[in-house]
Amino acid sequence: MELLKQLENYTGKRVIDNFDLICGVSAGALIATLLCSSNLSIRECETRFREFSKKMFTQGRVPGISKLVLTHSYYDTKLWEEVLK
Repeated sequence: MELLKQLENYTGKRVIDNFDLICGVSAGALIATLLCSSNLSIRECETRFREFSKKMFTQGRVPGISKLVLTHSYYDTKLWEEVLK
């Protein structure tokens, strides 16, 4: 996020106005989605990403491994879908 903030400061334009294609993997994919689909500022994206992260990535190892064995997914898929909607 810091790099994106600096890029906006340097160019004087929003990140989405500087690129034709924005993509990411894992956390970067969530940030790219926020930037491109919701027309939020970098700071707003950062705030939302932190909120999402607290919801999504706070489980312990035992529940995560149990879910991985039972459902082939380390994180709660239903919660992921709710957050993304």
